Amino acid sequence: MYPRVTVAPNVAADDGPEPNPELLRRLVEGQELFVNDDFQWSSVPLTSIMGPAAVLPGAVGRQLEKDIRLLTPLLTNPDRPFVVVLGSRDTIDRLPNLYSLVLRADMVLVGGQMSVPFLQAVGKQPGEQEPPEFFEECRHAYGVGHEIGHPVLLPPDLVWERTGGGIEAAPQDVTVDGSVMDLGPEAARTYAEEIRGARTVFWVGSLGKVEDERFTEGTLTVARALTVSTATTILGGDALLTMLRAHRLLPPRASLVSATGSAVAFLKDGDLVGLAALRRASARHTE
Repeated sequence: MYPRVTVAPNVAADDGPEPNPELLRRLVEGQELFVNDDFQWSSVPLTSIMGPAAVLPGAVGRQLEKDIRLLTPLLTNPDRPFVVVLGSRDTIDRLPNLYSLVLRADMVLVGGQMSVPFLQAVGKQPGEQEPPEFFEECRHAYGVGHEIGHPVLLPPDLVWERTGGGIEAAPQDVTVDGSVMDLGPEAARTYAEEIRGARTVFWVGSLGKVEDERFTEGTLTVARALTVSTATTILGGDALLTMLRAHRLLPPRASLVSATGSAVAFLKDGDLVGLAALRRASARHTE
């Protein structure tokens, strides 16, 4: 006989990093165990992640366990060279404490739009919109990497979409009236070469706006290098994986992580707040 399963209402509207006693009461009422199977949000101190673990015995769900088991070898003993590729436009969320990822990896390759704040921070592009601490994160990670020989590699050229229409490839220190959309040809070749020499590759996020076919070539060039690589490969990001499948470039041996933001956070910090909460729950109920 199967246990009774009840699907509760979505709590997203009430959830957040600020404690919500009413939400916590609803979540734990009548419950005997809290199972966290949400890798995606375990890097954020949400009430739904932290609250139940504070009052109930806690356990790790199967998907969360799978992701952590997949990533843990990258913390402890990856085959080297270990190359990290960061793409997509989720730049701000991935910058805090990025220097600790630089310490773990032998090289960090930064994608098209992801590279813009780094280029601004090192004076290659004008930047006035972001707060000073945002650029300081970039400068710190960039400086630490080059000081210890684990460089943060920025694209030597970029593909822009002009404001009035049209596409232009330009060197990294040339500003075009428009938006960065992809790696330039030289950058794509350089990144592909680094991938071919890697023994471990952790790649999250596409390197251009791949939803638009005009801006897929940078990501595709780097992805083709994986097809001749024997590196241990971990990939993540919906847009990246969708494009690789569409072009039949998803390596059959590659492992897939379920959430890119938490994956990057785990590799930076070696832990997630949601995991720490479960450990405290376990310790509290085994004393």
